[in-house]
Amino acid sequence: MARHIGVVVMAPRPAALSPYASPRHFLGAELRSWRERRGLSLAELAGRVFVGASLLCKVEKAQRTATAELIGACDAVLDAGGVLVRLLAYAEHLAAEPALTPAPSASPPPVPQPPPVPEPRPVVVRLTIAAEIDGVPVVGDAADNGGGARVYSLAGRRRRRDER
Repeated sequence: MARHIGVVVMAPRPAALSPYASPRHFLGAELRSWRERRGLSLAELAGRVFVGASLLCKVEKAQRTATAELIGACDAVLDAGGVLVRLLAYAEHLAAEPALTPAPSASPPPVPQPPPVPEPRPVVVRLTIAAEIDGVPVVGDAADNGGGARVYSLAGRRRRRDER
């Protein structure tokens, strides 16, 4: 008779859950979370609520819809305080609501465009400078210059401020 000493059987790694994919996914993730908090395996919880472990596994992965009786039994065994029962009711409520989808259209809605940027306009600045210039001849007069500014010729000698 052969004996196997030291054989370790490892359970498969639990599948990753996506709790925010749908309300059923969230319920399944919460069921797994409560089960793991209480230190129970799928088989142990299944035995306590009188269902198969494969059914509980599928409920946790949102591959099967849980009944109110199953979730109520799991809630009682896991001592979840009614959390799982309320989550099931909420998930069923959301599933009963019609999905908010836009009405189909022939073409996609237009993408809003930013307002056009105005072209920069040239800025015309007219300066009037009043200054007293001693001894500098006026080249043009205001009348000769089309009513514009006077033009002075500064070709002559310039005085320094201290000479004034």
